[in-house]
Amino acid sequence: MKSRWKITLAIVFPVCILIAVGAGLLWPDFKQRYSATERASSQQSSGPAVPDREEALALIGGTMQGFAKALVKKDFTDFYATFSSVWQKQTTPAALAAAFKQFLPFSREVQKSVSGTPFINAQPVIGEKNVLTLQGYYRIEATKMLFSLQYVYEHSAWKLLGMDLQVK
Repeated sequence: MKSRWKITLAIVFPVCILIAVGAGLLWPDFKQRYSATERASSQQSSGPAVPDREEALALIGGTMQGFAKALVKKDFTDFYATFSSVWQKQTTPAALAAAFKQFLPFSREVQKSVSGTPFINAQPVIGEKNVLTLQGYYRIEATKMLFSLQYVYEHSAWKLLGMDLQVK
């Protein structure tokens, strides 16, 4: 009978302690600390935050300057190396050169315009599948080069997933 009592006590006592902690009767701040930790980890796993204005301008500037250098050199290999792994699987440097061949005659003008600050005409937004979209334009003499750039967060950095450029 004594051993049965010890077994029951060994099981019931820890269960009561766990229930009391969970209910906040013992260590009342435990529940708050756990909730804060849970929230912090769920925020981290929910994806990256929308970049602030300075970060967005730096992303746009880096991407567009890389594009301009590729145009001037007529070689998209270095620019291609900055892409997300997803986009790299879908294209090649040669395919990029063919896709952007209409910009080649204007490579110096593009390079000159992207050295300035872009105009952002839409709020940076992270949409489906955590794709960040940055939209705006650069002035090229009397025209505008409109851009829409898409990024994904890979290996602790935003990587280019796609770009749409138009001159109007």
